[in-house]
Amino acid sequence: MKKLHNRRLIRKNVLSNRRKNRRENIIANEATQKKELVWRKMEIRFSLFALIISLLTFSWTLYQDYKNNQEEIVINSFTPTLDTNVSFNKIELPKSPYIVTMRIGILLTNTNEKTVTLTNYRLEQIGKTDLDINFEYPTFYSGMDQGFSDENGTSQDLPFILKKGESKLVYINTGILINNNVFEKINEVYKIENEKDIPENIELTYRELSYYLVKAQTDLYGNKIEGDAYKSDEGEKSFHHVIDIDKSDFPIFSITFKSVNGTYFEHIFYEYKHENF
Repeated sequence: MKKLHNRRLIRKNVLSNRRKNRRENIIANEATQKKELVWRKMEIRFSLFALIISLLTFSWTLYQDYKNNQEEIVINSFTPTLDTNVSFNKIELPKSPYIVTMRIGILLTNTNEKTVTLTNYRLEQIGKTDLDINFEYPTFYSGMDQGFSDENGTSQDLPFILKKGESKLVYINTGILINNNVFEKINEVYKIENEKDIPENIELTYRELSYYLVKAQTDLYGNKIEGDAYKSDEGEKSFHHVIDIDKSDFPIFSITFKSVNGTYFEHIFYEYKHENF
């Protein structure tokens, strides 16, 4: 009986150890599977992250290639300096007897990698004024576009070629119409100063023109100017003046360049736009 009891105990212990080992194996397998699952998830995340990085890098490369193949120029403009020549020329328009030519500085800068070749341009007036001149806007009139020149007044012709980082300064000679009332005021002051009317064709400096305008208390467009003008014993002209730009009316011009590849670059300018360098 004792032997039989011992066998039963041994059998019971063996079965108990087997169950215990089986549970431990199951638990160990579950832990291993969990670790493998965690690593698998991490591998998937790393793979997705690497894929996203690759896509972003590829997209950025495409964008840079696209950007570098685009034509980009920056255009700045500035009004004449006081010593710049300004011309008065008589024309045959009944409501505008004279046209004033101003040299507006245009600075072209290539801001991209690709060389830009400008082959054509268009100049037009886009801002309506209260002058007694009936136009549909935008408009172009005879004498508005008098071509490009350099700082010395020498004619400059297209094409303008701008390599990477290069700039080019040219002047667009812009004809501005003035009406009868403005001309009569300027002529009256000019006649007092010079004992004669303004000639049909005359060239003044911007300083001299501004001097007569301040004395006439008007700008070229009929806006009221407040200020004083002086002339020294040596005949040197000077002035100071104030004009309310927000309440003033003046022509606004647009110049649009076209590149050899068909890209357009537009710039807006007017006398009172301050981008002086």
